[in-house]
Amino acid sequence: MLHLPRGRREIRLVQLVRMLRIPVVLDDGQAVDVAASVGAAALDVIGTRDLSVAQRAADAALYDGRHSGHAVLATKEHATVPSINGQRATGGARADRAPPCGGEPHEHRHPARG
Repeated sequence: MLHLPRGRREIRLVQLVRMLRIPVVLDDGQAVDVAASVGAAALDVIGTRDLSVAQRAADAALYDGRHSGHAVLATKEHATVPSINGQRATGGARADRAPPCGGEPHEHRHPARG
């Protein structure tokens, strides 16, 4: 867990995503492009101090931003995504998932999941 003031969260997430885009140079000198999706949750934003809920919210945010290589900040809606034994109850690509968007971290608003 990392404690960051509200005003610094987005800056740090942008920096993290930028660092994760740096190509990896292999022993033979070949550069390999990499990408990653990042989901983050702030306890004050999602309205809980329960770390398992925060982890689930960050995971749901990650899935909203996957394949985009962008950071997504969890909302209260992300904290309500159902789970079974600590894992997402819904999986795979869904039409109601938010599409990838710009390089800045952002909050996604999406319809209720069932």
